[in-house]
Amino acid sequence: MSPSTPHSPEAALLALLRSWEGLSRDEAVAIASENWNALRAAQAAKAEVRARIEGIAARGHGTEFTADAEIRELAGRLHTQERLNLETLSRKLGVTRARLNLAEASTRNLQQVHSAYRTPTASGWQWYS
Repeated sequence: MSPSTPHSPEAALLALLRSWEGLSRDEAVAIASENWNALRAAQAAKAEVRARIEGIAARGHGTEFTADAEIRELAGRLHTQERLNLETLSRKLGVTRARLNLAEASTRNLQQVHSAYRTPTASGWQWYS
C-alpha cells in the first residue's frame, strides 16, 4: 500500500515519520556536541510529532500501515537511530557521572587538607580584650 494521495493517512504518517527521522538526527548531533538545550528542543518537537502519530493511530488507521514497505523501512531506520542515540547518551551520562565522582572526591580531599592545615581561630573573648 503506497501513499496515494497527499491527504491520506498513509501520506500523513509517512510525513510525520520523516519529520521524526530529521529530529532524531538533530538529537544525535545535539548529544554528540553535548548541546543539552538543542537536545531538549528536539525531544520536545518529537513529543509533538508522537502525539500526532498517536492521533492517526487512534482514528483506527494503525494496523493498515504495516503493509507499506516504505513506512516499514523508515520505521526500521528510526528504531536504529533511536537505539544509537540512547546508547550514545548513556555513554555520555556515564562519563559525566565519573567526572562528577572525581570532582566530589577532589573536593573532599581539599576539605581534608584545609582542615589539617588551617590555623586555629582566636576565641571570641580575645576580641574584647
